[in-house]
Amino acid sequence: MGKQVVFFADDVDLNDLLAFAEQKGFRAIPDLIQTGEEPDGVLPTAIDAIHKKCFHLLPESVSPAEAFYGEVGDEPTISRLMKNVSPVIEVRPSQWDGNRLSEGRIHFNMDSHVSHFEQGEKAYEQLARFLRKWKQTTPYRFYVGPHTCNEVAEDRLKLVHWNEELAIS
Repeated sequence: MGKQVVFFADDVDLNDLLAFAEQKGFRAIPDLIQTGEEPDGVLPTAIDAIHKKCFHLLPESVSPAEAFYGEVGDEPTISRLMKNVSPVIEVRPSQWDGNRLSEGRIHFNMDSHVSHFEQGEKAYEQLARFLRKWKQTTPYRFYVGPHTCNEVAEDRLKLVHWNEELAIS
């Protein structure tokens, strides 16, 4: 069974989350790579805009070689990270649509019998604790970063989940 924390984070709050991950020794790896390549772990704050829709954080204690990729069925030259057997935390940042921000999430869904499960779960909990210090939305209790809260309070952005505008509790 997977675990996730849903959040709203503008660019400032996302950078704070990635800086925290970097401080804790995480490396970032992409969701997709060319088949046959080895993923290079990069500093989380160095993730480029192309990969910011979905990327993965690898705990410090795990080598990028322990992240397993499998060919995408209809495109054998591309391989996708196999999250259920790799000790990674999926990060899907909040997405912008004008001044509307939709939710993002961190997600951990590794099979418990696979090697490095404990390391992956412990790493997920570190990130989850960081996010759980943030305020929450009404309804749904999604977490909202501090800078994002200020932007909402100043009416510069709106938090949206399935076209429903959310408030901060």
